[in-house]
Amino acid sequence: ETDRIHSMSLGLNRIGGRVKELPDCCIIEGVPHLKGGRVESLGDHRTAMSFAIASLSCPEGEILIQGVDCIGTSFPRFFQDFASLRVS
Repeated sequence: ETDRIHSMSLGLNRIGGRVKELPDCCIIEGVPHLKGGRVESLGDHRTAMSFAIASLSCPEGEILIQGVDCIGTSFPRFFQDFASLRVS
C-alpha cells in the first residue's frame, strides 16, 4: 500500500501546487492553475487517476505520470474514458 498523503503531496508540489505534508494529513493552498510536469504514481491506481484529473488544471503544460499500469487494478479503461470527456 502506498502512503497517499506523501505521494499526492510530492506530486502536487512537483506540478506547481502548494502542499504541506503533515503526519496524518496535508494542507493544500489554492493556486490559480498547475504548471504540469513529471509525477510518479508509486504503484497506486488512485494516485495515478488523480494526477490525470489534475491535468485538467494545467493550461501551460502537461502532466507525465510514471507507472500508470497500476490503473488496471480498478479501472482498466480509465484513459479511454477520460480521453472521451470534453471540457468546455
